[in-house]
Amino acid sequence: MTPEEFIIAATKLVSDLDAQCFLAATTIQGEQSERIFEEGQDSFGANLPNYSIKRAYIKDPKSKARSRFYEGGYAEYKKFRQSKAAQSGRWDLVQTNELQFEFLTKPERTSECNYTVEIKGAAAERAFTLEQKANTIIFQPTDKEVDKWQNLLIESVDNIINEFTK
Repeated sequence: MTPEEFIIAATKLVSDLDAQCFLAATTIQGEQSERIFEEGQDSFGANLPNYSIKRAYIKDPKSKARSRFYEGGYAEYKKFRQSKAAQSGRWDLVQTNELQFEFLTKPERTSECNYTVEIKGAAAERAFTLEQKANTIIFQPTDKEVDKWQNLLIESVDNIINEFTK
């Protein structure tokens, strides 16, 4: 291999690795989103707390109907949703659509093979408030998510190096 060919191959290797890092970051981001917004679990795998029983008007995001009054607040709303087999009774944050959208924005590249997801603006305040209410960390990856991210990267590096050394 000539020096020029080596430089081209090495540049491709770095580009391929960066693409795999982005893929790993978005994979873990999707799993975090499911854990937080659908399963209602914090960063330690524990269920988020019970819903508020304060009276509230709630618009079901999956319905075209207007807001409906629930004397028992979100707890009553969740019981109603459970009765329709539409979701679990856990604190799943499905009502926080703006926050979920902000969380699912494309990870930002901070350096070679380093990506971050940053919740900004009003959504960041909402995330902070939710963590305070729950008295736990919600928006950080779990140990399992970090392990999976590392394993995805190791597998990707192995594949890229094997391809490079052919």
